[in-house]
Amino acid sequence: MVKQRTVSALIKKFFHLFLLFPFFALAETAPEPIALGAIYSLSGWGAVGGVAELRATKLAVEEINTAGGILGRPIELHVEDNRSDLKETVSAFQKLHATEQIPVLLGPNWAEFAEVVAPIADRKRVVMLSSSGYTRTLTKGKPYVFTTLTPHHTHTKLLFDRIAQAGHKKIAILHSINTYYESIYQSFLERFKTKGIALHKTLAIEPKTTDFRSFLLRLKSDGVDGILALLQESGEIPAFLRQAQELELHAQIYAADISYDDVLHKDPSLAEGVEFFRYITTSTPAFQEKFLATYDAPALLGVGEAYDNVYLIKHCMETYGVTAKQVKECLQSVRYQGVSGTVTFDEEGLINSPREVTRLETVKDGKFVSIAGDTSHQ
Repeated sequence: MVKQRTVSALIKKFFHLFLLFPFFALAETAPEPIALGAIYSLSGWGAVGGVAELRATKLAVEEINTAGGILGRPIELHVEDNRSDLKETVSAFQKLHATEQIPVLLGPNWAEFAEVVAPIADRKRVVMLSSSGYTRTLTKGKPYVFTTLTPHHTHTKLLFDRIAQAGHKKIAILHSINTYYESIYQSFLERFKTKGIALHKTLAIEPKTTDFRSFLLRLKSDGVDGILALLQESGEIPAFLRQAQELELHAQIYAADISYDDVLHKDPSLAEGVEFFRYITTSTPAFQEKFLATYDAPALLGVGEAYDNVYLIKHCMETYGVTAKQVKECLQSVRYQGVSGTVTFDEEGLINSPREVTRLETVKDGKFVSIAGDTSHQ
């Protein structure tokens, strides 16, 4: 009887272990995910860039996870929409940092949003890696902040050369009071100064200005023959161009990339004759084809970089370690070949790999076309 009870007890114990074993095995074999944060403009005026960059980010994450993740651990991507708003951008970072304890932040897209997060991310010792954000002070003195967008001075060269060759007698510049446009404006100012070209007038434009008539009339009476209009999308630039046409201003108008503007995208004739630099994708044809096939959308500026940035983090975590400090140390000395080209950073966290990022375009007969003689896109 004692022997029978002993056998029964052993069977029961064995049975309980059998039931528990799968759960122990699951707990031991299921690797802890690596949390990465991402902030993009998924709604509002910046969504044209943010949505595209998020798609590229997700594409890379899915590929990496399918191939086994990072050091055998899957990436868990936590995404926040900043709604194209500066305060929302800060709130999004604070939420990610408080709830997810992310070692790395991908994004934000574009200069305005990257700039407000950079000092906070650096202070919290979270690596911030933006694919389309740049300002002169974005990374300066912030060892945890990096960007794979080339400095704005490289973006302005082709258009400045075009303006300088035109030999205008009187040139005026308007620029929006905005992080991005002020940076572009400063770059142009330096180029004009270096070439000894005098400017007739410069004017800073308050956000959401839509009435430029009095200013246009003054320029017309002054005989200005060249205008560089560095004005924000979604209101300012289409209003300026429409009023310039209505007032029959005959000066040649130049601009930063206007193809992102919703109004001008739908009706390019408002920018008839305007010459501008247009951002081009900096990724391989094979990647562009893959992105197009996946999302039925073209790979815009920053998309190849956003894709590369995920793989760049994977490379750093697998060679240096998964902490923010280890990723930072890796990025400070990394040399990585991705779909957007070679990625290396200078001592301030700026990408210092040479690459072409713009071409010259104009609007002719209501269509965006490359300017004759411009070979930058070939």
